[in-house]
Amino acid sequence: MFSLLFGTAFAASLSPGDAVAAALSSNPSLAEAKAEYEAARGAVRSSAFLRENPEIDGGYALLGDRVSASISQSISISGEGMNANASAKARFAAAEAALERAKLHVSAETRSAYVAAVVAHRAAALAGSSFELATRQLAATEAKVGVGESSTLDLHLARLEQAKAARELLASGAEEPTALAEMGALVGR
Repeated sequence: MFSLLFGTAFAASLSPGDAVAAALSSNPSLAEAKAEYEAARGAVRSSAFLRENPEIDGGYALLGDRVSASISQSISISGEGMNANASAKARFAAAEAALERAKLHVSAETRSAYVAAVVAHRAAALAGSSFELATRQLAATEAKVGVGESSTLDLHLARLEQAKAARELLASGAEEPTALAEMGALVGR
């Protein structure tokens, strides 16, 4: 009963989109991919055409009209700067693709777990209804046997149906908490 109440509250408080958003904000592998993406983006910025900050120098002489200023910038003439930039851009593209792949993987995993949790919850509710109907059928059959309108074979069949329904209820009751726990682990609840 606790799992059914928990499942109802869980399903009512969390839409599939909310579940994916929660999983995307709390997944550790996604955080790692984001960190690699940011590091690669920083490497691209640092390997731009002008790799180092320019140096500015100025001077003024008190005697005479001498004023001087100079700006110097190191540039690569051997191509190492362009190659470093191309390499950084390639690492950035790979990190960007890895981040997107991680997001898609987490989203798909979360949606799958959400569906499994909803299906497990609905199966438990259906099994509960089935058990209730089988119990009512058994009571009706017992009453019919009591007044002579039904045979003991019908009574045994009704008991068998109730036992099957009880088995289904127990099985679904065992699956639902597992599905809800998996879903809760993904969304951080």
